[in-house]
Order: sequence, then structure tokens, then C-alpha cells
Amino acid sequence: MSTPPSPPDNSVLDPWLSFCSSRLSFLDGVSAYSDVAVLDSSRAKLDQEFDALQAASNIIKARRNALSPATRLHPEILAHIFSFLAAEEIPQNSTHRITVRRGVQVLGGSSRGEVTLGWMRVTHVCRLWRKIALDHPSLWGIDVDSLRPCTTERLRRSKQAPLVVRYHNPVNNLLAAEQDILMSLLAETPRTSELALTCPQQYAWDSMAHLLVVRAPLLETFSYSTPQRRMGQSCILPWNLFAGDAPRLREISLTDARLPLESSLYEHLTHLSLSTSEYGPAPMAAFTRDELLSVLARMPELEKLELTWTIPSAMDMAALLPADAAVALPKLKKLKLAAQPTDCLKLVEYLTIPTTTAIHLNCHERGNPDDEYPVKRHRLLDLLMRQVPEPLQSILINRPAGCIEFTGWTTMHTPTTATHDTDDPHAQVYLHLSAGRVPSRSLDEEMLCLMLDRLDENALRAMHVNIGDQDLRFQRAPGPKSWASS
Repeated sequence: MSTPPSPPDNSVLDPWLSFCSSRLSFLDGVSAYSDVAVLDSSRAKLDQEFDALQAASNIIKARRNALSPATRLHPEILAHIFSFLAAEEIPQNSTHRITVRRGVQVLGGSSRGEVTLGWMRVTHVCRLWRKIALDHPSLWGIDVDSLRPCTTERLRRSKQAPLVVRYHNPVNNLLAAEQDILMSLLAETPRTSELALTCPQQYAWDSMAHLLVVRAPLLETFSYSTPQRRMGQSCILPWNLFAGDAPRLREISLTDARLPLESSLYEHLTHLSLSTSEYGPAPMAAFTRDELLSVLARMPELEKLELTWTIPSAMDMAALLPADAAVALPKLKKLKLAAQPTDCLKLVEYLTIPTTTAIHLNCHERGNPDDEYPVKRHRLLDLLMRQVPEPLQSILINRPAGCIEFTGWTTMHTPTTATHDTDDPHAQVYLHLSAGRVPSRSLDEEMLCLMLDRLDENALRAMHVNIGDQDLRFQRAPGPKSWASS
């Protein structure tokens, strides 16, 4: 229970009351019945006195804040603390709404709520904190476009500090004001460390392309996504993107877009993600088999490869390939593929990867499975089990509508489907398998048997099986015959 504030000491209050009375002596004889002109003049003078009182109060508060233990910290230490806050609490605009009608951006209207200042609240705490924040431009460049009405001012305050630019505007046409914002952001490419764009290609790669074919010496991560793409369309990025000079670039992620083969940006990548839609693929966004293998061969440092419906078709992959054409990716830590089962299997045949590489497969057999479908299931599971350097300790078998999922961990893990996201990024293996017209019961029973046959029962410590009405969870302590349901 909080203690009520003690009444002010009269020895402190009396001088202020005396001073206040002397300052208000001009009100002697003035009442609500006085002349209108006198009343207006008196109210104006009272407003001035009140403003002066607030200014004096702020001075006293500033003097009090100066005695806070936090002021013992060096400004550089406080700025470092602010940088952690700036990375975690991103300013966001929840009052301004941009609606999209038929692919056209419409400004105006407000959603209920207020602007979330995030880390910028530190500038409202005291003068010292505000000064420290303003004196450290690097703070203002973190996700510089997250609060769009403030983007221009944040760019100004960031001076020449590195920028993190995440521009998201999934519409077909940008308003003039939005085009100006995008242009001002792209103009800072030489000092951008992270660039993530979701915007129409006619702006980024046509009218503003000259801003993206300049050197990007600080750039580490680049991603681009084409919004509301028409089926079959794709975006081809400039071959001289970033003037081919981005020595720190390690991650590229493209959705419905393609970076030409001749680009030198592939050379030192550790992460590559190429995605398109399963049911409306952009054909120009995918490489042929030979093109894909030639690109991968130029990335010996690759640690994560993600191909979502951009794998060459099995027909293309079936062509004869020299025995020495397999691509070695010795540092690959994770391989994530989404395609038809045959496409996934064919691609992996051409890759030489460590047995420690985590492999996640999302396989969908379009139409009626052929006679080789059971063989494909065996091969997919064999492929997964090859990528298990240690026996699996935890597994999750889940049966959502129309498919079956298998997730495995080499560590003790408590599998759950509560989040409806069984593709755990930390899992060693993951398989999502669905087919056009395979009876669900047949798929469940056969796949369950195939999966369990490939497990080391002695190593298994946690298991969650969720099929139909059956939701079974088991855990056991080390030792034989110690399973217990949970």
C-alpha cells in the first residue's frame, strides 16, 4: 500500500505564496463583473504568469533530474543502452492508415490508437537523455522508415550513420508523397547496411534504378519482393545492382524476382533465398538446372539455402549431367526446399552437403500421384535420415488437413502443435508431404510406419503424435521401458 504524499512544509510554501501574491497584484479590484476589456487583459496576463510558472517548474525538475543516479553514467554508455532499446522497441504508426483499393494506395482515414514512439520515448524523459539521443546519429538510422511521418526527420538526424531501411508498401501504384519517401531512402544506398524493399518494380527498378546501381560498401543484407504480381510475371533486377560492389553483402532474399547470372553479388553470400508462388509461379524468377548449379558453385561460403517453388522441374533436371558436375557446399547449415517431391530429390542429388546440414522439405505432389509415389516417400525419408548426425531425441508427427508432417530434433525438445507452425527453424529435419488424391488414412498409416522404422528407439526421449482424433504425447527418462504419457 503506497504512502500518501506528505503536505508541503510551510517554510517552503509560504515564500512562494507571498511571491505569487505580489505577482498577481494587478488583479486587485478585478472581478467577473469588471469591464470586458479589463477581463481580457487580466486573463492574458494570467496566462503569461502561468507559462512563466511552468518554465520555472521545468528548471526545478531539471535540477532534480540532474541528481538522479542515472546521470552518473557516461553519455556513451547511455547511448549504448539506447541502442539496445532502439533495436527492440521500433517506433510504429498506428494512427495513420494507408488503405489499398484495387491495388491503388489511398491515403487518409485513421485507425483507433496512437503513434507508438518506441525507443524515441527516451527523448521525452529529460533534457540530458534527449541531448544524448540527438548527439548519436546511429540511433536514428535503425529501421529508419518504421514511422513514416517521421522518416524525413529521422534521415536528417541520422546524418551519415549506417541505415537499416525496411520499406514495405505492397501496392501497384505509389502516391507522390510515398514516391518521395522511397526516393529519399534509396538515395542513401551508399550508407545502408540492410535494405528490404516491398514495392512496385516500376519505381524501384525503372524510375529510381539509378539510385540502386551505385556502390553499397556497408550493405550486408538485401531483400526484395514484388507486390501483387500478376500470374506469370516476374522482375529481373539490374545486372549491375549496387555497381557489383557490395563487399559486405552476405544475405540475399528475392520473391518473384531474379538477379542475373552475371552479377558478382553471388560470390560471397552465406544466405540465399529465392521464392515464388506455387500456384502462380513467375517462370523468369527460376533458374534452369545448369544455371542454378553454376550459381551455387560460386558460393562456397553458403550456410543457408532456401528455394521455394523455384527449383527447376524434374524434366529439366533429368537431362544427363557430367559426373563431376555435383556442387559442393561444405559450409551449408540449412537447406529448405518447397517443390514437388521429384524436384526436391533431383536437386539434392546434385549437391554435396555435410551430414550435419539441417534439411526442411515442403513437398506437394500435384494431381494424381504416379506409380512411383511410394518410392518417392521412401527416398524422401531416407534423405532426411542421412542428415541426422546424431539419433533424433524428439519427434513430432502431425496430420493437418490433406497432408502429414514430420519434425525431428537431435536434442531434448518438447514438441507441440499449439503454434500451428511445426516447421521449427531449430529442427534438424522437417518434412511436409501432401498429394492430390491419396486416401488420407492410407497416407497416415504408411508414412507413420515408414517414419518409425527409421528411428533409433533407444535414443528417442519425446514424441508427439497428432493424427485425426488422436493426440498422444510421450516422454521418457534415460533408460529402457520408461515411456510415460503426458
